[in-house]
Amino acid sequence: MVKSKSSTKAGKVSRTLCFPLQTSEDIERLEQCVKSSADIKRQYEQILQYFLQKTPLKPAFALLHIFTEAALADYNFSGHCNYTRDKKRAMRNYVIFTSCIESAWDKMLPAEIRGRAIRDVIALVGNRKHLVKAHKSKDPNRDGMFITVSVETNKTDAYTIKFPIESEENVEMLEEWVKLSDNVRQRYVDYLGAVMKQGKSIGAVFGYIFSDAAMYSYNYSGICNRGPRRKAMLGYAIFTECMLEAWKDHGVNETVLRDSLTLIIKQINGRKRNRKYFQKRRANRDIMQMEDADPDSQIIENN
Repeated sequence: MVKSKSSTKAGKVSRTLCFPLQTSEDIERLEQCVKSSADIKRQYEQILQYFLQKTPLKPAFALLHIFTEAALADYNFSGHCNYTRDKKRAMRNYVIFTSCIESAWDKMLPAEIRGRAIRDVIALVGNRKHLVKAHKSKDPNRDGMFITVSVETNKTDAYTIKFPIESEENVEMLEEWVKLSDNVRQRYVDYLGAVMKQGKSIGAVFGYIFSDAAMYSYNYSGICNRGPRRKAMLGYAIFTECMLEAWKDHGVNETVLRDSLTLIIKQINGRKRNRKYFQKRRANRDIMQMEDADPDSQIIENN
């Protein structure tokens, strides 16, 4: 909690800001208080440090312990929205989103990750708005219905999941089950750990987990300069928390994971373009061969 004071005719009025902040009005008040009080600025930076310690590999998730998604709805980094054309409040102009984060996390995170934290949390919030969740609460009696992945056979008592996952639908299903069942989550993490032993990099083993076709609707941030909006992998436990947990002993941290997934998606898109190109070229070649053929030609045998 942060306590602020404001002047009225009757004197000083104290108001407490409770985290996570629930509204944009709370964010604006925090910004004013931090600018006007060195003590409140210090308290806020301590809160930033506290929640980053809770989620050391996920600064975007740390920020969601401080600001709710509803409170951040009217904000983005630049103030411009390419999708809705709505005007947003530019976070780059707020000390609570810039200099305070830089100061609080200076010795806790590399500069590159600190600089991306605000953009990542906005991408995460935006992606969650587009996700359709079939279940909103966890039912502790439903574990028997879910996939429990066996590293050796990938089989369960009720269902079977076959890796690599071949469709977007099954990606979404795995994400849902991982969130609803601790048992499924642990077995998925175990499977990730097992496949990493077969390769030396994330790129070398990713194909054992997800096929190219399953990933066509995804990229790391959800932002796509060309074509439709993508689903942001950074908002999925199966692409972030689970992989970080499974591969931490292989030197995989948030930066390594982000860079690897970004490169993997780039390569998948490249292979997709190549396949389309060669399919089109084969189709054109077949058309040309049909046009060159003489349907009335006959083979004449000389006796």
